[in-house]
Amino acid sequence: MRVCPKCGHRDLPIWHNAWHKRFTDVTTLEDVKFWDKELAKKLEDNPSLYFDGLYNYKISKHGYVVRILREHAIGPSSCEEPHRELWHPPHHLHINQTRLSEVEVRG
Repeated sequence: MRVCPKCGHRDLPIWHNAWHKRFTDVTTLEDVKFWDKELAKKLEDNPSLYFDGLYNYKISKHGYVVRILREHAIGPSSCEEPHRELWHPPHHLHINQTRLSEVEVRG
């Protein structure tokens, strides 16, 4: 459960981090219907994308509810986040550099 350090707002305990994404949270539609009936109704009215002022929401093709902070999404009308290479420097540059050092030492 997330708690805001500034205002003390507690997020619902139904949201879980997506294991393959950094900023995306997921839950089941049944959990949203139980915990937040108003959000569930809005999502059922517009399953492709719903924005509540902070998060972008959508219902995935497998029936999960996906949310992402709008500032972390690729665009203002998306629930996708940028590719991980954009958030992390590529690690292979270090490997190539060490190989170059080995060649210089041998020569």
